[in-house]
Amino acid sequence: MDETSFLDDTAKDPDFVPNYKEDSDDSVFDTNDSPVDENKITDERRPEENKEMRTEDSRDPSAFPVEGEPRESVSESGTPRKRKRPKTEREIRKERRNKGCEYTTESGKKMPKKSVGVRCKSSRCRDREFYCHELTEQDRIEINVGFFRSGQLSDQRNFLASYVTVKKQQRKKKAVERTKQ
Repeated sequence: MDETSFLDDTAKDPDFVPNYKEDSDDSVFDTNDSPVDENKITDERRPEENKEMRTEDSRDPSAFPVEGEPRESVSESGTPRKRKRPKTEREIRKERRNKGCEYTTESGKKMPKKSVGVRCKSSRCRDREFYCHELTEQDRIEINVGFFRSGQLSDQRNFLASYVTVKKQQRKKKAVERTKQ
């Protein structure tokens, strides 16, 4: 079957609807052999120019940020991105509360309380035994010395629990003595 007979059959068919207009310039089946417009040539048709552009970018030092300098945040469209708003006091407090308390070891290294198996029930963290603000700096140093001398986590927990109860008893005794005087 040749093409002309097929086209004649489709033209006679009343249900046949052509999906393009023959008169339009942007038809899919463009049979016009018009000269190609230079401005509409895509990058695929000019690989040489495309390669040149790439090499220019790689040679240009401003195309890549220098280490140590802050990068400018620019969206894909080229407009600068909005900076993040500063954190509110409430957000800062919430972050601190979630972080939990930290003990400072003799070497000055900060240890989160979770890592030594203890958390307190102050506004910063939740434990059943004591409040962080009950411990002085000297208390914390003594606790850390005990932790690192014992070497075992169970011993550390026991040491801290006994240490805190002893400290509480001492404070109660002092308070009772003050009231008696």
